[in-house]
Amino acid sequence: MKQRNNAVNTKCNLLLCLIIGSLLFLSSTLLAEPSYVDNEIIVKVDAGLDLDSILTEINAVAVDSISSNRIYLIRLTDSTTFDDVLKELQNNPLIDFAEPNYIMELPESFQMSISFPDENNPPHHAGTSPPSYYGQPFVYSTGFDTAHTVSEGDDILIAIIDNGIAMAHPLMTGFLSSHIYDFLDNDTIPEEDTGLVYGHGTFVAGLIRLGAPKATIMPLRAFNGDGTGDVFAISQAIEWSIAYNANVINLSFGAHVNSQALSYIINEAIDSSITVVAAAGNYGTSEKVYPAAYNGVIAVSSVDTLELFATFSSYGVSIDLCAPGVTLYSSLAGEYEWGTWSGTSFSAALVSAEAALCLELQPGLNSYQMETHLRNTARKTLTWGTIVPPDTLYGYGILDAAKAVGIGGTGFVSSHAPVTTSTITSITSYLFEQEVDADSYHFVYDINRDGKVNIADIADAVDYIFGNVNQQTDR
Repeated sequence: MKQRNNAVNTKCNLLLCLIIGSLLFLSSTLLAEPSYVDNEIIVKVDAGLDLDSILTEINAVAVDSISSNRIYLIRLTDSTTFDDVLKELQNNPLIDFAEPNYIMELPESFQMSISFPDENNPPHHAGTSPPSYYGQPFVYSTGFDTAHTVSEGDDILIAIIDNGIAMAHPLMTGFLSSHIYDFLDNDTIPEEDTGLVYGHGTFVAGLIRLGAPKATIMPLRAFNGDGTGDVFAISQAIEWSIAYNANVINLSFGAHVNSQALSYIINEAIDSSITVVAAAGNYGTSEKVYPAAYNGVIAVSSVDTLELFATFSSYGVSIDLCAPGVTLYSSLAGEYEWGTWSGTSFSAALVSAEAALCLELQPGLNSYQMETHLRNTARKTLTWGTIVPPDTLYGYGILDAAKAVGIGGTGFVSSHAPVTTSTITSITSYLFEQEVDADSYHFVYDINRDGKVNIADIADAVDYIFGNVNQQTDR
């Protein structure tokens, strides 16, 4: 009888494995096919094109636009002609690009991941409560606690393009921009809706608040409560971020589709000296996920509490950094205001916060420059061993906020961080050991602010230390 039960159990386990495997395979197969909004096409047109005449010919109407870039969202009235119309528009020499209005997803809506609300619902006392929020291990392991002695992201504006935010959450009081917006409801109240990922935007915002406690947050709602949003609404949100001078844009979403519209608008953001950070995705594969895979976008994968690669995290050559992303504790929407969650969305939020700390000390860096700086200052020695960058799982290492702001290694030297003898050592190491073109990294250790890192900066450092030069006023 015992043998029979064991056999039954074995068959059940095998059947369960087959079912789970089939579901995972089916999910990955479905996600491999890009989805889009029915009958909607995004087009970017040349200035001389008469769009109205073309719309009449194809039986379509323009339903929205990003007029500053001549990008339009058009809707076909006859769904049977979609493929033919799309091809016709793509072949028109006066149209820069035409593509379906693709769907993007918040990674945690695909991953079998849910938030776990803290049913104790602890009260919020800034800096102390909940202790599970302010005192969670990554605050110390990634150097945020030390970094905050020289920078807290003051005067830095971070746009969070997500599914909204719990506007009344006590953690957000006094830190929301006056330029918040909801691109789904077209109003100025980007409140979260209930759904599969209820609380996602609020959780992301809470982690950014923890990492950059004095930064201003600009929530822009472009995703619904179930975690889906279309490229046009996302592009509008990015354009809004540019118009209102965001310093950092957090993009905790993605899909396996290379959208020309999204690429175009992100490049515009980078050209406007905005740092763009994106989640690697929770697909657990090396297949490219956009926008993380775009050049100039800082792509972030996840590690667990032991700094081992998270099994759900996507990976590949586009990964820049890894960051904690398993059982993090942050703010939530709904009845319970706090809880835990896992995903690359939340790893990206920590890197956005790190970038904000750096920008307070060195304003004006674009995403390419920030990408290089965060790579250079990432910690290569993890708790289990050392990585050799670029690593397809861990990128250039785990974020090190303290080192990024100039504490304990190569970082920014500014009036916020004193010049010491260790500064001279670091500059020397930077120039003669790392074998890099110093001119390309003028934002690191450019003490005399001449746009270059060279021997003159070492001489100036000596003057600051031994020549009684006041770095607070003379630099």
